[in-house]
Amino acid sequence: MNSQQYLYRHPRTGHYTGLWACGRAIGPYTGRWPAGLVGRVYDFCGRPQNVLEPFGGTSKLGISIDLNREVRPTLLADAHNLPIREGSFEMVLMDPPYEEVYHQGYMALTDKKVKLRFYRALEEATRCVRPGGWLVVLHFLIPNRPRDARVKRVATIGISPGPNKRIRCLSIFRKGPRPSRTQALLSDTRQKGLTHHSARHLRQRPDLKLEPKGSIC
Repeated sequence: MNSQQYLYRHPRTGHYTGLWACGRAIGPYTGRWPAGLVGRVYDFCGRPQNVLEPFGGTSKLGISIDLNREVRPTLLADAHNLPIREGSFEMVLMDPPYEEVYHQGYMALTDKKVKLRFYRALEEATRCVRPGGWLVVLHFLIPNRPRDARVKRVATIGISPGPNKRIRCLSIFRKGPRPSRTQALLSDTRQKGLTHHSARHLRQRPDLKLEPKGSIC
């Protein structure tokens, strides 16, 4: 099955859009992926060597992360603070709770009453993707692109899980290679409002040296 042939590819940006019709999720646990969707994702991106699933529930597609002990996740942990080394996974599949009623259930799973912060969880998921890897997000909204400058939006696809079910959005992102030191300096200075300096001058500015990020959350 060639999933890309059913999508429109923008001739200039290469961004894919379209609609995939899938089946209903099978199983009693809320939050399962619609039937057939993961297979289409693998067909689109290529089958990954390893998969991480924050909010994984009962899924066994890879390393599942969840706060609910009853679903027996691979790791009992909070998706806002993943105990995963940076760049460890070729693909991260993210299907978080969508609405307030599910947020309340998420909070009830921990004594600390952790409130779901979608974009915080999205940045953590992005951190765990290796260069060249994929971040796949299923949600009712089209999320903003993660702040990591290496991440590019590849596809925005409507997902129909069957009759009497709301259409959702599948966002597919890909993380590019690590930027060169010059690119990193330029990216850092754009955030500081110093875009009028040349890269050659930036290398001579000791106050603009980038601090290395920790490898473990």
